[in-house]
Amino acid sequence: MFRYLFVRFRLHTQGSACALIFACCFGLFERLATGGDPAATAFTGAATFVLFFLLLRLADDLEDRETGAAHERRRLLAGVVLTLATIFVLNLSDGRLLAAALIGSAAVFLPAFAKHRGLSSRPLLALVYEVVPALFLGYVYFAWLFSTAHELALLPAAAAILMFWSAYEFWKLTRKLGAGEVMQPYYLGPLGLRVAALSMLALALVSHVVVLIHARWSLPFSGFLIGLPILFVIFLLVRWPTGWNGKDAWRGPGSRLAWRGLVYPLVLSVGTLIEVIR
Repeated sequence: MFRYLFVRFRLHTQGSACALIFACCFGLFERLATGGDPAATAFTGAATFVLFFLLLRLADDLEDRETGAAHERRRLLAGVVLTLATIFVLNLSDGRLLAAALIGSAAVFLPAFAKHRGLSSRPLLALVYEVVPALFLGYVYFAWLFSTAHELALLPAAAAILMFWSAYEFWKLTRKLGAGEVMQPYYLGPLGLRVAALSMLALALVSHVVVLIHARWSLPFSGFLIGLPILFVIFLLVRWPTGWNGKDAWRGPGSRLAWRGLVYPLVLSVGTLIEVIR
């Protein structure tokens, strides 16, 4: 399991990014609800949120190795069981939070269940896959809600979730751009990837506007939230990899695309964290 954490789910990159997003989203809920400083981020919630994404990685690898070596599958299954048990123990003290954690954990296996039930439509499968991280972010809302006496209307809460869900999706869609002959998400070709990434940035801009409307923010942060997705739209339109060969595969030499992958969610998270803790 420890070797897996160094190879397939690096704690210093993916794990840290998940923890950072949890802190930002948690703080946003507090600021949107009260206009004050965020409450201390609960260790339980942050750890659970990171474990959700570890569980998602383990489940994906287990599905990919469905016909693989038995010892590999046993190790992955052991990792799944250990991660689920840790999530259960972490949330055991609050029945409501435990229910939210179990729903998030069960959602990880929803795509595999849908495929085994015969769902083959690519758009529907994409919907099933991508609703999972949205449910993870929903857990952040409940982690905040059950630790505070404040309330938050549905629209700003949904906007905060959409804000980081779209950032996650942008990472997923662009992280393999220019990486050589690799399978792109959902076998999308260059046009499909570009349209999907631009759609995520459009959703991000809408969510940012809603978040800005529902609380008082500093002028630099307001400009940051509006300008960030617009800047990445420009990157998508101007800095796009060449070398596409055919509809589904990118076969050109590796391209240095400094804006792809984790850059957008990382910049968004750092900027948001600075604002909510100031």
